Amino acid sequence: MVNKLNLSPLKGFNSFQTVFKFGSSFYSENVLLIICNKSCNISLKQLTNSSNIILYGISAPKRKFKKAVVRNRIKRLMRVSIRQSLEELSKFYDIAIFKVILIIWQGPSIKKQNQIYLNDVEPYIFKALKNYLEKNQITDEKFTDKIY
Repeated sequence: MVNKLNLSPLKGFNSFQTVFKFGSSFYSENVLLIICNKSCNISLKQLTNSSNIILYGISAPKRKFKKAVVRNRIKRLMRVSIRQSLEELSKFYDIAIFKVILIIWQGPSIKKQNQIYLNDVEPYIFKALKNYLEKNQITDEKFTDKIY
């Protein structure tokens, strides 16, 4: 289990393309996860500095959310919720298996920025990450009933 989360944003078009190409995708309700585990053999410039960094990328498609203000708000909320979700999940799961996490918001279309809040985003991201971890690793049953 990881005591201190070492999260860093994924940057650059080529980095995103590499994750799209080599990552495994997992869909859960309004969230599409594309994840590269430690076993995934990809090379990114950002990973050469430290091996315990988890890179995360956030995306809100322009096709679905026309206004940049709305896309930016969704991305801000997703950044906060991924940090909170990984902190909570690190208590019960070994999140060190993650190398790169790319999250794409597929939720309903929103016209105004004040129509979406952290409570609308965070449960979906938490649930998607939890479902992925449950499918890909074994954990103690005594902890699973304490999560949400």
